[in-house]
This record gives sequence, structure tokens and C-alpha cells, in this order.
Amino acid sequence: MDLLRYAFYIAGFLAFFKLLVYGILTKKLLGVRFKKSDCELHDLSELPSYLRALFDTYEKELAGLGFDFSHAQIFDETIVSEHSRRWNLVYFNPAEKCYATVSVSPLPDQNAPAKIEFLSFFSDDHRLLTVNGIAHDIIGDIPNTTLIDPYAETLEKQFQAHLSQLANMQPEKVRIVMGPTDFVLSEKKNADDQIDDLEANGIIRKTDESYYQFRVIGILRHLYKFAKGQRKLKGLHAKRRKLSQTQSVTAIEIPIEVEVKAFSKIREITKAKKTGYAGKLAVLLVSLLLFTIAFGFSFSFGTVLIFIAALFIHESGHVLGMRLFKYKDVQVVFLPFLGAATFGEEKEATPLQRVIVYLLGPAFGIVIGTICLFIGSAYEVRPLIGFGAFSLILSYLNLVPLIPLDGGRVFELVLFSRISFLKSAFMIGSVAVMAIVGIGLKDPILVGLSMFLCLGVSTQISQNRALSRLKKQIKDANLEITDEDILPTIFRILREKPFSKLPFARKYAVAYHLSDNVMQKLPTVWTTLLSLLMYLFVMLLPIIMIIEAAIIRAFWEIY
Repeated sequence: MDLLRYAFYIAGFLAFFKLLVYGILTKKLLGVRFKKSDCELHDLSELPSYLRALFDTYEKELAGLGFDFSHAQIFDETIVSEHSRRWNLVYFNPAEKCYATVSVSPLPDQNAPAKIEFLSFFSDDHRLLTVNGIAHDIIGDIPNTTLIDPYAETLEKQFQAHLSQLANMQPEKVRIVMGPTDFVLSEKKNADDQIDDLEANGIIRKTDESYYQFRVIGILRHLYKFAKGQRKLKGLHAKRRKLSQTQSVTAIEIPIEVEVKAFSKIREITKAKKTGYAGKLAVLLVSLLLFTIAFGFSFSFGTVLIFIAALFIHESGHVLGMRLFKYKDVQVVFLPFLGAATFGEEKEATPLQRVIVYLLGPAFGIVIGTICLFIGSAYEVRPLIGFGAFSLILSYLNLVPLIPLDGGRVFELVLFSRISFLKSAFMIGSVAVMAIVGIGLKDPILVGLSMFLCLGVSTQISQNRALSRLKKQIKDANLEITDEDILPTIFRILREKPFSKLPFARKYAVAYHLSDNVMQKLPTVWTTLLSLLMYLFVMLLPIIMIIEAAIIRAFWEIY
């Protein structure tokens, strides 16, 4: 029976984290914006020098396949991102009447620095497009285009797939040649036709005169396609890693100012938009349903209702604190197998305000739980006694000084936030204690949670060290905490280990964390003392309430 219980929890955890990943992707895709594309001819001399060596590498490979340089262009793609404005060098194979485009963003990924496509045009306005390893990323269908993606590990195999498809095309398909100007116009027209097709099929919708965004149904369709393609992509990466052991990979040294500019652009594009009340309610209800199903397998419906009520009261305390201190985009979410959480953002919140937000959750639970125990005991209402007891247990568990519990957040902030080593040690200790307790109690939830937290420990430690280094450099150089001074310093730190080999998307996440946290105020000695006194006050709330009740009763009897 225990084996089945553990199997159920493991399957539940995996399903929950899978849903969590898709939930995060869905929210991210809801923020993606689309626009009509642009494509312009440019002189090759305008190509940034740090990208020249990269293009030279691919030019040699293409020359071996019979391609000669045709023209250079800058293509501004339909998806608004740091990679949307890309340099394209176009090559032509006269024997096959075929084009190759080598496309590089200002921030090439070290693992796949260029996007290479083969193109053949036909007299009936149709075209054959062969991409590699990106078909799952392409949204919807491309009008008047036959798209193939061999997920091939080499450029030569990708070209062979293109030629094989050409050989299988209908005999009446006549290939045509385009000059640079016509090629540019064709690229822009096809990209714009795709946007129109996506809108017509209900995948995206227009938001204003310039931009479009996903519809929910469009996201779900794209996520299904994305998930299927990820399996192929993993296989392709494995083949490329094996190949890279025998072939050298061109290293790209991206200028600091290019990374800073891209960071600022992404931050502006992905700036959090306030979620409406309808969206928040939908997330709350869906998460509540999943929570009920998850715990419904092990507990009665009445017990699950008590869980939900106690968690709701606990999270209401956090919500009140966040509202009090003007946190933005506050959202309550129930977490299957775990509990619940309240999310919100306020960069200007002081350490004391954050401590109050952390403590108001347990405080609400303790006060309501104590009152319910009093009333339930006085009138012998067993459900009320059960609810009060569970609310107290939940609240006191949350006050245990372990990450990610509320008590752990308080101790991390007021005692360890100044020294990165102590902060990291406290986090490691929290995960270790949670794992030991989980194993000792044979509790799969605690064991699973500790394993999940363990996955992020090394990343968090690296970020703590980087933040400590950043603060030291700010102090030594007497820098002002502004983007102009801070961002170049951050990206210089990210040139060092363990961040140096990260793709820019990961660097962006670390840089965002550093820029966000470096501006947060640290607790003073008085803030620390006051915070610990408030923590003790919350711990003693039932005793304080009993004393208050006794005093009130004494006064009532006297007067």
C-alpha cells in the first residue's frame, strides 16, 4: 500500500511540475507580441566586426556546397524580441537555382550561433523552405510554402534533405531566380502573409495599430507542437555535442554594450502586464480544482475543505499585507501536493514591510485558529475544533525557520541577506533538514519538495556570489545605482565563471535577478531586532489571546 502511495505522489509531482512548466510557458506566450516584418538591403561593410568571423565560417561550408555570396540584408522578424532584427547574408547556388540564408542575431547563441535556411522559388509563387531544428518553434503554417525540417546535425545533411524534396516536387514546378531587390520583397511579403494567416485562423489577434498577440487557443495549439518538437531537438543537440568533440566551434565575443542594449530591450518587451481580475480568478479556480483532486485521493472531501479554508485564511493575511504596502499584480495560487502561495511585486518595499507581509499569513492563521478552538471547545463543535487545530498547525509549521517557509524567509532576510555565504549556507541547511525530516517521517511530499528545491541550489548560490561581487564593485567604484552604471558592471561579472558559457537567455535571467536585488534595501540592526520581536509576538499569539481573554473576563465580572 505504501508503494502505491509513493507511486501516486511521484506521478502527481511529475504531472504537477509538467503543468507548472506549461503554465509558465503559457503566461510567457501571452506576453509575446507580433508585428509586420521588415527587410532591407544593406552593404556588407555595415556588418559588425565581431560577427564577421562567424559568417566566414559558414561561408566556407556553403562554398563547398556550390553557393556564392549574393547580398546582405537586415530582416526584422515578426516576433518582437531581442533576436528579431537579424543580419542575413544570402548565397546562391546556380546549379540548383537555390538560395541559402545565414541569419544571425546581434546575440548569437554559442550552441546554435546561426539559423541557416535553404530556399527555392517557383514560378507559381510557391516556395520550398528547408529549416533545421526549428520547425516546432514556427507558429502556425507558412502560406504558399512547403516546409521541411530534417533536424540534421550538419549543414550538408540539411542541404541534401532540401535537394531530395526538390527531386520529389511535381515536374511542372519551375524554379526561378530572383535578384536581391525581389528577394527582399519576397521575404517581407511571405512574413506578412503569415501574420495575416495567423490572424485569420484565430491564433493571434490585433491589439493596436502595430502589434498582435496570442489568443489562448492559439497558445494551446502551439504548446502541443512545441512539446512534440522538443524531443526531436534533444536528439539533435545530442548529435551535435558528439560531433563537436571532433570539430571546433567558433567562439563569439559579444561586446558588453550589445548585451546591455539587448537586455534593456527584452526587459521593456517582457515588462509584466497587470493581470485582470478575470484572469486571476481563473488561475485561482483552476489551481483550486487541481489541489482538490490531488488531495482527494488520500483524504476525505471534508478534510480537503478544511485544508482549503485554512490555506485561504493564511494566504489572506499575505494578501492584506501586500495590499497594505501597495504590491502589484497580487495573485493567490493553490499548489497541488504542497499548499498555496501568494505572489506579488513591489521593488520599493522596505525590509520591515516585507517581514510584515511574511508574518501576516501565519498571524491570521493563528488568530482565526485560536478563536475557532475556543468556540468549538465551548460549544462542542467538532468540525470547528478540527479546523482550528489544523489552522494552528499550518501556521506554526510556516513559522519554522526553513526556506521556503514564511519563517525561513524572515530569517533569511533579517539575519543572512548581508553575507552571501551565510545566505547560501542557510538555504542548503534548509533543504537538508527538509529532506532528513521527510525521509524520517516517510513523507513523500517533503522528500519531493526538498529534491525540487535542491535542483535550484547551485544556481541560487552562484547568484548570491554574483550579487555580493556586484555590491562590492558598486561600493569600490562609488557607482550610482542606475542602469547606465549597473548593467555594464553586471554583464562584465557574467563574463566570468560560472556564467561565461551561458546562452544569453539564461544570462538575461541572472542579470534581471541581480539588477532587481541590488536595488533592494538591506535591513538595519534596528529592523532586525524589531523583526525578530514581531516573529516572537506571532509565535506567542495564542498565549497573548488567552491572557487578553482572561483580563476582559475579569473586567466583565467586576463591572
